[in-house]
Parts: sequence; structure tokens; C-alpha cells
Amino acid sequence: MARARARGELLAASLSQAVGRTLQVEIAEDYADLTRRAQTGAVHLVWAPAMACAHLEGARALYRVIRHGRDHYRSALIARRDGQVSLSELAGVRAAWVDPLSLGGYLLAVEHLQGLGLEPRTGLASQVFHGSHPAALAALLAGDAELSAISVAADGDDEIAEAIALHVGRAGPDHLHALAVTRAVPSDALALTSGLSVDEAEEIRSRLFPDPDGGRGASALCLAMEGEGFVRAQAADYQSLRSLDALARQS
Repeated sequence: MARARARGELLAASLSQAVGRTLQVEIAEDYADLTRRAQTGAVHLVWAPAMACAHLEGARALYRVIRHGRDHYRSALIARRDGQVSLSELAGVRAAWVDPLSLGGYLLAVEHLQGLGLEPRTGLASQVFHGSHPAALAALLAGDAELSAISVAADGDDEIAEAIALHVGRAGPDHLHALAVTRAVPSDALALTSGLSVDEAEEIRSRLFPDPDGGRGASALCLAMEGEGFVRAQAADYQSLRSLDALARQS
């Protein structure tokens, strides 16, 4: 939360200057709270995870973030290197997940496990949601769980190690490794919501993204969202994720 607040303060100052008006940045309680605010237009700009984007048909504009040259990502199922856990022997292990609506930190991992014939609700000993990627991996390192999942840019060893290190430090990859990597899904996005009028949304969009198709965009956004650029997207690009709604509701 402290890191999120610090990032919010950076965004508030930088984006206020970029759009020419004072902005207030708020930290949502969880993914469901963020999605509700975005859907109702209670907020005007939203850093929206992919699952939220699938429910933002009324958004004025969506700009998907590009990282490492990619505008999509995957989930990696993570275990301790010394834990002797394998994909074929997951029955009865304890899982530390991020959030019921997190694709990289839960939903894609569960979908992958179901494809292997394991129903997490009955096959795992326990499932605990920790609210963030660092907290979920911390539970794994502390021995409170044997399985977790995080978002990764790609399925290569370097990308997985980088993702682990981002959340728990450089020593993380020495203790944690990936058991499997899931299918790819579109990345998170900046959404201009229906809380803005069409004219207001266009004014802000033109200031943040001079090229309507994307490009680098405002430097503050790239820094805060840890991306190198953006590409214009549509809510329909995320519709394939709606198949995971049932998994989210079960949680």
C-alpha cells in the first residue's frame, strides 16, 4: 500500500501537469472495487487490469500498455525450489493467490490447473488471497504456502526471473521457480471512463496520447505503469476473458 500511495502521488503531480487540470489519484481497495468505480464512471481515469477491461464496454477509450515490446502477458505458477512440488503432485498443497479477479495472480493459474485435471477448490488443501503479487510470493517464501502465481511478460526463464525479482528482490529467483506458464492474454490498460463527456475524454486523450493510435504517451504514465508505450485497444479485445467470470464468482 505504501508503494501504491507513492506511485499515486507521482501520478497526481505528473498527470495534472500533462492534462492541464488538477487530478486526484485514489487507491482502490481491491480489483472488484476498482471495476465498480470504472463501470459507474465514479472515476475518470483508471489503471485497469485486463479482467476489468473486459467489463468496460462503455469506456471512452482504452490504451493497452506495452512492456518488453509486448501488449500481452501470461501467468506463471510459482513454487519454492526446495519444496519438491511438481505439477503432477499438487493435490493437498496450500496456495497463496493475489486476488479473485487477478488474471496473472489467480484466474489463469486456476484455468491451467483445471486443464490438467485438478480442481483447486477440492484438490488443494487451502487457497488464501493476499491482495498483491509481493504478498503472495512472501507467503510462499515464508513457508505458509507451496504454490502461487504471478504475471509474467513471456514464458522465457529470463522474463520469469525478472518478474519474481520485481516482487521479492534479486534473491527471489534463487529460491522460487516456475512450474508452468499459462496462455497469453491482453495486458492491462489505461481507461478513460464514461464519467467523462465525449469532449472531455477527447481533450484528455489528446494530451496524454497525441497519436490516437498510441505510441509512447505521457512519460508519467510509462514510468508509473512500468511500460514503454501504449496501443489503442477496444473492450472487445478482452471479451475472451469473460469465460473466466464463473471462476471469479466461485471465489
